Amino acid sequence: MAAIDGAPRSATIVTKEPTEMLVIERDDFGKILSSNPDMMFDILKVLLERFRKADEKIESLVFTSVYHRVATLLMQSAEPKGEKWVIKERPNHQEIADMVGSSRETVSRAIKELLDAGHISIESKQITINSKLV
Repeated sequence: MAAIDGAPRSATIVTKEPTEMLVIERDDFGKILSSNPDMMFDILKVLLERFRKADEKIESLVFTSVYHRVATLLMQSAEPKGEKWVIKERPNHQEIADMVGSSRETVSRAIKELLDAGHISIESKQITINSKLV
């Protein structure tokens, strides 16, 4: 977005492993878009998709409980394994809180409720979802 409107960046990225990044200066990016309308429309499509996802996220934050948001995130992160689902590298409670727009403490309570109800089990770095959560 900043490359298009010149406003400050609205997000930062932190990588989990060493990463090589490339930079395209704003003026060069503008020239590329001006000379390639198909690319401009592709970028517009991506931006519109992000707006729709942002709308869904806002709706979720307003109308659903943290418990439901955590359960949804776990299901979206899991891979099917027979009758169950597995998250092989579980995120920590703070990472989950950041993803669902909540505090670490509230996420910890939601995960404890899921554990106590037998919906999930945690072993080492793996979460097993025993029954469909959402």
